[in-house]
Amino acid sequence: MLFLWGLILTVSLGAQCEDETASSVGSRESIKFLSDDLSHFSHKFYVEVAMKEAGNFAFSPLSLHSALSLLLFATSPDSQTQAELLKLLGRFTFEKQKDDLVSAYRDVLDSYKRNSTLTVGNRIWVNSQFNILDKYKSRVLKMGTEVSNLDFGEEDVKEEINSWVANLTSNRIMQLVKEFDPNTQVLIANAMSMEEKWKTPFTKFTSEFVLADGSIVDIDALEREDAGFEYGRFRFGSSQDMYEVLTIPYKSPGLEMSIILPSQKHGGQGLQRLEEQLGLELERKVYSSTRQQDNGGEPYLNLFNTAKAAAEPLTELIDVRIPSFKFETTVDVRDILKELGVKTVFSDQSELGRLSDQKNIKVGKVVHKAKVAVDEEGTEAAAATLINIVTYSARFTQLEFLADRPFLFSINDKVNDIPIMMGRVLNPSVSSV
Repeated sequence: MLFLWGLILTVSLGAQCEDETASSVGSRESIKFLSDDLSHFSHKFYVEVAMKEAGNFAFSPLSLHSALSLLLFATSPDSQTQAELLKLLGRFTFEKQKDDLVSAYRDVLDSYKRNSTLTVGNRIWVNSQFNILDKYKSRVLKMGTEVSNLDFGEEDVKEEINSWVANLTSNRIMQLVKEFDPNTQVLIANAMSMEEKWKTPFTKFTSEFVLADGSIVDIDALEREDAGFEYGRFRFGSSQDMYEVLTIPYKSPGLEMSIILPSQKHGGQGLQRLEEQLGLELERKVYSSTRQQDNGGEPYLNLFNTAKAAAEPLTELIDVRIPSFKFETTVDVRDILKELGVKTVFSDQSELGRLSDQKNIKVGKVVHKAKVAVDEEGTEAAAATLINIVTYSARFTQLEFLADRPFLFSINDKVNDIPIMMGRVLNPSVSSV
């Protein structure tokens, strides 16, 4: 099973263009804040991508949030640029907590270095003719980010950047940068790769899958019957629809995949109904978290936290059947960020005063690419007041989880409660890799 993802963020000059250990109490509290922020960010970003993408898609909340946090460190204090990013990324008291954010990311990313199946890297390239402030460089270095100079006027600049991404993703993402704006002064990149086996392999077989339009396609599917899962049923928000959640463990402790399956009564349209409900919850500005909004408003309500709370370890057998799937997604993150309220950083009013003393700096392009492949062996990859949790009845002699219709999935770091990747499967028979 393979998941791969990479992100490139360019900062342009002038031209118009689109110290604590992980075991310490303070660090654990910081990681909890980071987990809440990522959960909130994931919910919002998923809804926007779902509205723009017509088919299957995947993205990495961790990759996106990590790179955008490096940009957040560059924003001028109390500026509109900073305020917009804070609202999206969740650091509502950033001036007091920026060191905590650095500490949390450093500890989380350091923990992944000890996992041979999961590789994560941040890197910043700075134009040789452009100077960044020492304080900014010091902060991002503490977060484990590599910083190096590069002559952006050279013809082979794309090759050097793509080579770094390719090396980190074991050549699974080869051409993240296809064109290069000559006005680029700073380039922020994040790349991640995961190749993980299921704790217990599945058996491969042929099955059918119901698409959103009601048509049926033949697919390669995976089956396993045992009690080594977490499972639950729940309702979300104001909807009376029932959803199922199944968590599948990988061999590496703490890594797992969760699948959220809409009600069978709506057939292939169940996921569309769920995504509409997600959008409604965003409009109401209610997201799930232990924290409150910065304006003291309603508590957060979040699908992923709701599903997680519903899933419990099984004490009986369950027959699990899920599709095998493989696809890649390239997302123009700039357009999505604008929809989510991050606009100033792309304009001539951008204020990145902690990055450089130069004034005419703004973000040009933000590109995110993700690949996913799921088979019987595992995964390869280069995401409250209205909660009603319904438990399953122990009277069932045989539970069944049949993912034969569109569903939502996420890959999670259970130890730190971090969403590594998420996406949806509308048609597993379509492969874009």
